[in-house]
Amino acid sequence: MVQAGGNVADDAWAEDVTVPLTAEAIKTLKFRNRFVLENSNRDYFKVRRFWIELVLADGRRCSSLIATAAYTSPPNWAYAEGVGVPHGENISVDIWFPR
Repeated sequence: MVQAGGNVADDAWAEDVTVPLTAEAIKTLKFRNRFVLENSNRDYFKVRRFWIELVLADGRRCSSLIATAAYTSPPNWAYAEGVGVPHGENISVDIWFPR
């Protein structure tokens, strides 16, 4: 994933950081999908609003439901909110498509 580029000292929070899916990943999409975010650098961060957005072959767009929970690593950070995730643990989010 590309770095978000936020800066707490300047109260700058990144918006709309994306992860492009490979064709192989798109082929594996189901009704329920698991997204795992690894924090191997042990950065301090918070993330929220995970979803999958697809552009169909005919140009139409579709989206999964939006997973709205906030996740913060580490949980004792001054800017923490939502689900606290200790350094060394991955953030795992279920992303669902509506039926």
